[in-house]
Amino acid sequence: MSPDPARLERIRTSRPLWLTEGLADNVAQTAASRAGVVEGDVFDLGGLAGVDAACRTRLVGPRGAEVLWYIGALGAPAALFTTERGEVAPIFYACGTSFTKFVVSRIGLPQTIALMPLVQTGGVLPRIEELAGKPMDALRIEWAESIGAR
Repeated sequence: MSPDPARLERIRTSRPLWLTEGLADNVAQTAASRAGVVEGDVFDLGGLAGVDAACRTRLVGPRGAEVLWYIGALGAPAALFTTERGEVAPIFYACGTSFTKFVVSRIGLPQTIALMPLVQTGGVLPRIEELAGKPMDALRIEWAESIGAR
C-alpha cells in the first residue's frame, strides 16, 4: 500500500515534524538511560548527551541551512520525503531532537507531551510560546547559541 500523497503533503507542510519525531527520540533516550539500556541510535546522534554536538556539526554541511529553517517551525524539508532523504534526515533528526530537548528544558516534559493533541490543530507553536514566555524566533536563537551553532 503506497502512502497517501495528500497526507504526506500535510505532514510535510503543516505539522511540526521536528517535535513529533524529536519528542519520540527524547522520550526513548530518556527512558533507556533511566532503565540502563541502550536505545537504538539510527542517525548516530550519541543519545541525548550527543545530540547537540551532532546537530551543530551537521548544520555546517551543504544541506544544513535548508534543514535549519524547519527546526522550531511547521513542516519539513521536501527532500525528507524523496530519494534525497539520506542527505537531510541525519541533520533533521539530530536538530529536531536537539531543539525538542531544548524545549523540554524550558517548559518541562509533561507540558511538551501535552502539546501532541495540538499538532492536528496548528496550536503547537503558539502554546510553546505561551509556556516559554517568548516567541519561537527567540527560542530558536537561544537554542542555536546554546549548542554553539551561531
